[in-house]
Amino acid sequence: MAVSAMNYLQEHIWLPILIGIVSFIVLLLLIFLAYKLYRRCTRYDYTPLRDDLALPEKLSQARQIQRNEVRDDALLNFQFYMRSHNPKYSFSQHLPDMGSRVDKHWFLVREHGKWKDLVVTQCSKSPGCPLPFSSSNQKTIRDMLLDLQHPYIWPTADIDLWEEHEVVIVTQEFNSNGSLKDYIYNAKAKLDWSNKYGMKSRGLALKQIRLFGLQILKGALYLQENGFPPHCHIQAGNVIIKKGACRLSGYENVFLGYTSKLLPVIRRLLKEKPEAIDSLCMGHLLYEMGAGKELEEAVPTRAQLNRCQHPELIQLLEFIFDVAGDYPSLSDIADHHFFADVKLTELKKHPPQNIHLTAAMKALIKAAKKGKVLKSRSRTHVSSRSSLRNKNKSSSKRAPTTNGDLANSSQSKPSSAPAVTIPPPPLIQLAVPPPPSVPAPPPAVGFAQSSNNSNAARDVPNTEGRGALLSDIKKGMNLKKTVTRDKSAPKV
Repeated sequence: MAVSAMNYLQEHIWLPILIGIVSFIVLLLLIFLAYKLYRRCTRYDYTPLRDDLALPEKLSQARQIQRNEVRDDALLNFQFYMRSHNPKYSFSQHLPDMGSRVDKHWFLVREHGKWKDLVVTQCSKSPGCPLPFSSSNQKTIRDMLLDLQHPYIWPTADIDLWEEHEVVIVTQEFNSNGSLKDYIYNAKAKLDWSNKYGMKSRGLALKQIRLFGLQILKGALYLQENGFPPHCHIQAGNVIIKKGACRLSGYENVFLGYTSKLLPVIRRLLKEKPEAIDSLCMGHLLYEMGAGKELEEAVPTRAQLNRCQHPELIQLLEFIFDVAGDYPSLSDIADHHFFADVKLTELKKHPPQNIHLTAAMKALIKAAKKGKVLKSRSRTHVSSRSSLRNKNKSSSKRAPTTNGDLANSSQSKPSSAPAVTIPPPPLIQLAVPPPPSVPAPPPAVGFAQSSNNSNAARDVPNTEGRGALLSDIKKGMNLKKTVTRDKSAPKV
């Protein structure tokens, strides 16, 4: 059989040649089709036409482009601020949006010669800011925030009110472990907030909820006992966890006029009792720790309460979100039997210290509580500027009168002599006054050459200030002439 096949191929030699040619053509065609398919796929992956995109994708792309432009502008402004106002820090990284506030940006810096990272937040001035931007107000709020010393308060390293650009710069220590919200959702601190809190968490253990909850309450009560206004920003993102202890941050927001993220949700409940905002925020925080999810309504329903795994926590939440509207204070929540067996070792090791409030600090706290612009500093600033303006006007009015008397005593024409600015009296006490920058006009020179002491004494009233001025002017006229050597010409 094989011999017959070989004989057949020898007789028909063209058949294997034809099969080889056809196979080669088919192989080339397959390679060409694969190449065209690859080009088409890669082209549509990397260069999609905007008209072919769906509307949600177009909106998302436009928002991303706009956000990148805003971030680039914020980075340029921050680098300019670092060079001009804070050269002791070196820029490390422009962090992603770590919070939900749109006009807030986060930067990682490091002090020269040190290895500790600091996070600097840059946020635009709020329209409802009760604190006018000035150097005195900046010193007041900085001293007040730096005096806070409590084991459950996250310290502030520096705060700067950038008056030229109306921007608030807050510097704090950077915690690589992130916030309590990162701990609940098991997320990394440096990720964008819109990408790391989407999935529901299992919640925390009952022991952790008790410990963390009481620590946060003690930090908020410390601020309250020192006369601070309600925190208004108690939420998981403003609680920093370090070495197993929760430390409250974001307490500067109430002095800068920033509204809380929960305010639109709980605004209805605060009409009759606005001071209960911290208690309601604390209830939302405890629910998030227990259920592993944010509470989207002002008051949790029975189905939402059942998501919490611990009956003791449900009782506490029912106590906070009272149906009758008689919401408890932070002290009442801290005294609840839910926190009865919790031991706070940090308070024993580092007892808190009360701060001494100055008059300026008390005025700032009062303005923040009322939600009105601080006017005491601004009035003082305006009055000082008006007094300085009146002083300049009075001195400008006195100068032409003196020059007119001098011109009359020298019997010169008033039209030919321009107004000469007389130095203020304190400068007259100098032993050798500086020569005038502008040479004296010809009539004044004639007066100095022709008039004598008796005429000057007769024409000018015999007053101490006028005599001192006249003596000073005469000394200025009798100075020796100076010869200047002009070296500005180019050398050949």
